[in-house]
Parts: sequence; C-alpha cells; structure tokens
Amino acid sequence: MKTTQIIFASIFSFSCLAGAESGNPADQTPVQLKQDIEKKHPSAYYMRVSPKFEAPAGKHEWLSRYVFVGVAEKTPAGNQIHYWKVL
Repeated sequence: MKTTQIIFASIFSFSCLAGAESGNPADQTPVQLKQDIEKKHPSAYYMRVSPKFEAPAGKHEWLSRYVFVGVAEKTPAGNQIHYWKVL
C-alpha cells in the first residue's frame, strides 16, 4: 500500500466572549487558559481555523489549490473541526 504525505498547517483563532475567569488572558499560562475554556459553555467562545495543505501531485493535489475555512467546537472526545472549501 502506497502512503501519501500531506503537509497541513492551520491558522487557529480563538475568542472567548465572556472573558477570562483567572485574570487577563495575556498573563495566563496555556494550562490556565485551557482550564478557563473548559469551564465555559460553548456559546461563550468561538474557534475559527484556516488550514493550508501542501499535497504532492496526484489525487490529493486539489487540496493545495484551494483556500479552506472552518469552525471548531469542543466535544467530550476533543475538538471537532468542520472545513469548507472557498470557491
């Protein structure tokens, strides 16, 4: 079986609409920010993503030619990201 390597990079934007519970977000460690986010209801924040793919020639090549945008949501199993191709 042949394996295809696709390089994926994403710009991830997170905004918490309700503010940080542990003070100024700029002064928090990543662990503190994560704990604040986990305490909030999903309607209190939003996550947006814009991935970029670098795929080799072949059946996945089309991924390199388009712009994608997406939204992310927290689920019990982790983050779920929904992507759309911009035409």
